[in-house]
Amino acid sequence: MPKQQVKRTSSIEGIAGRVLMRRRKQVHIKFMSPFHKELESNVVVPTNSVIGNIVTHLPSLKHIKALRVLKGNTYLGYDYHFDKKLSDYPNVFDGTVKVLLHGHLDVHQAQFNIEHPLKYFLDGQAWPPAKAVNWADGDPINLGPFLTWIGWGRGPTIMPREQDNNWEHLIVLKYPCGVTKVVNFFSYLKAVVCSNLRDPLTNKKWDQSGFKRLFRSNMGRGELLPVCHVTYDESA
Repeated sequence: MPKQQVKRTSSIEGIAGRVLMRRRKQVHIKFMSPFHKELESNVVVPTNSVIGNIVTHLPSLKHIKALRVLKGNTYLGYDYHFDKKLSDYPNVFDGTVKVLLHGHLDVHQAQFNIEHPLKYFLDGQAWPPAKAVNWADGDPINLGPFLTWIGWGRGPTIMPREQDNNWEHLIVLKYPCGVTKVVNFFSYLKAVVCSNLRDPLTNKKWDQSGFKRLFRSNMGRGELLPVCHVTYDESA
């Protein structure tokens, strides 16, 4: 009789342990909005859920500009990529996670607009664009952050194109070594022309065919950033 009791107790403990484990493998995400309660929603999802799939199924998606995770003041799509799973960020997506919804009128969130990483996710590509190594650093020529400009939200509302790092002004440079960098097309082109066709980031000279390709790279744009392959004049 005691043996049966022990066996039964162990069985109950095993079931309880499995139930607890299943609960631990879920994350409760609370999407919150202080001004638009109708946009709020709550989801409970497994930790192996892909972040992009969660975001694309939000009923209020078309009204959202940015999604800020309150823990760490970080952003979905930028700090936590849409092609990754919640479990890839175990220190953040554990238990209950609060995410603040920012609408399209929130100008201070333009730098974290989910529209652009979502384009890449839906196209089956990773973010940052073409795996650019400098997205977090901003433009290497005008030194402004991408998707905005220096003084955004507190200065002039119109800037010269070479200082305005709007999405439509950006391209990706792919170097012969395989490294990719995002640049403001107009800022970069001006720097190249003013330095006798030399790449301001390497001081190597573009070859003629490469420069023509660069000049045309901002024409006929699609939804994703155009990628321009850098080629050098080996005789320079």
